[in-house]
Amino acid sequence: ADALGLNEIGRVRLRTTLPLLADEYRRNRTTGGFILIDESTNRTVAAGMIIEAA
Repeated sequence: ADALGLNEIGRVRLRTTLPLLADEYRRNRTTGGFILIDESTNRTVAAGMIIEAA
């Protein structure tokens, strides 16, 4: 899909410029979840869980 609507579920792969420390959600709920914030508006644009950490 090119876009998701409000409250729709999707799967994404993120690539970052710096390494992130994270656990898989099934192992640790505290460090296995995340939120994405739009840096221009400071609004939350997504929330998710890490299925597989590479």
